[in-house]
Amino acid sequence: MDGERTFTAVTGDIVHIPRMVRHRFKNVGVHTTRLLFIYTPAGAEGLFVEGGDEPKPGVQVDNWGPERFDDRMLGLFHKYGVEAIRQGRRSDRSRHRRLG
Repeated sequence: MDGERTFTAVTGDIVHIPRMVRHRFKNVGVHTTRLLFIYTPAGAEGLFVEGGDEPKPGVQVDNWGPERFDDRMLGLFHKYGVEAIRQGRRSDRSRHRRLG
């Protein structure tokens, strides 16, 4: 993963995202996407457990738009050691790189 690179992952693909690398995901298909996240070392998944929506069988999860990133959610980002960087803005820390 080299910063400005974008790529298409298909069913069965595995994508490794190193720690401290800025990244995002976008489903450009017409079908619902299913993802499996594995965090190592563990910890950052707490952001989604505590800040995410309660799953409901057969119900599509809403996208996380800008309105989702309120003070509570940003506090959870801090709590779990995750940095939220708004689209179009680069982090001041040089160790972050943007992935498409």
